[in-house]
Amino acid sequence: MAKTKFTSLSHYSQKPGLNSVGQYQMSGIPFLTGTTDGIGGQVTHKIEFPTVTKTITIINTDTQTDADLRVHFAPSSSAPGVFKGHHYVTLQESNTSMTFNVKVREIFISNNATAGGSRGSYDLVAELTGIPIDDAMFLTGSGISKVPGETGY
Repeated sequence: MAKTKFTSLSHYSQKPGLNSVGQYQMSGIPFLTGTTDGIGGQVTHKIEFPTVTKTITIINTDTQTDADLRVHFAPSSSAPGVFKGHHYVTLQESNTSMTFNVKVREIFISNNATAGGSRGSYDLVAELTGIPIDDAMFLTGSGISKVPGETGY
């Protein structure tokens, strides 16, 4: 639903909000990033988007070491339940990809190798909406960062 801001007796200014259907139906604004120098073992990259996403595609581009990349929606450093609860998707082989149709403000990509182990690389392609990032929530809880049995799972 669009947010309406009253500016005067006869003028309204509308901005798209999280439930603005049209923002997800039209073509998205392109956002491209990635790494060629790799992610070291036990290292996490945080990708912050300038506006709320429509879709995100991540491609494991590693051709040297066959590094397994983990894609998740909460930081593993502040939420150890991400890995304990298996709240991630693994891209195991070179040129494997995954597309997420999600409205998020950030995403995390980790290398599953031990510290100092193989370095992984990736490309990220996202479609962005015109929805301000401040409208998006930080994701936590069941299926994102909690382990079964934890409070709030």
